Amino acid sequence: MTLTLSYLTTIFPRANKQTLAAVLGPLNSAMAEFGIDTPQRCAGFVAQCAHESALFTAFVENLNYTSAGLISTWPRKFNSLDFANQYQHNPEKIANYVYANILGNGPNASGDGWKYRGRGMIGITGRGEYADCGHALGKDLVSDPTYLETLEGAARSAGWFWKTRKLNVTADNDDIKRMTYLINGGYLGLYERTQYYVLAKRILLAAPPAPEPVVAPTAQPPPEPVTEVVVTPVVEGPGGIVGLLTAIFRWIIKLFENSLG
Repeated sequence: MTLTLSYLTTIFPRANKQTLAAVLGPLNSAMAEFGIDTPQRCAGFVAQCAHESALFTAFVENLNYTSAGLISTWPRKFNSLDFANQYQHNPEKIANYVYANILGNGPNASGDGWKYRGRGMIGITGRGEYADCGHALGKDLVSDPTYLETLEGAARSAGWFWKTRKLNVTADNDDIKRMTYLINGGYLGLYERTQYYVLAKRILLAAPPAPEPVVAPTAQPPPEPVTEVVVTPVVEGPGGIVGLLTAIFRWIIKLFENSLG
């Protein structure tokens, strides 16, 4: 399954067309690399990537939360308004606190939470996941996480995440809810994800199949030259062989007559 710009603009009409044109190649490459190869799998992949990255415009996690947002998102970590007020609108402080000592990160003071915050079209998060993803992609993401902010890195890391979570199987089962849970850890944004997914399926399942490859014909040896046989006709006239025999016959008759006197 190969995406076209026409497909993307139809599925995501609110997206910037230039943004879609820029992301088209990386999406197709990532899908080919990680076996996202049917219309239904492709529909799930692009729908989830579009939601997670705000229509392919944000490849780094936004942690600029208000106090209310912190309490809603991490109720166990921010269990009072007074405590949440100490962190609101301070993304680095928030990241280092909420991601400390999990996902392969060190403690709060290590700064790992901020360094390895979510990146890519489907947020790769935590030092451990950066290491695993980097190993698969042939990149040292622990030392240089910013590769995930590039179009190529954002798409490839999303493809890797999709494959490792066996999301092709979930897409084959047409289970958008399960798909969302495996990506989000919950059902945040399920309505929008479902809207994108349903439209993407309708567009991509109706797409014509890829044309069969054209096989060049096998070269044939040149035909053998035809030798023209020229048949010389017998000339039926005085100058031909019949005329010659006739003349000889008449000469013999004349000699015979002369011998008789």
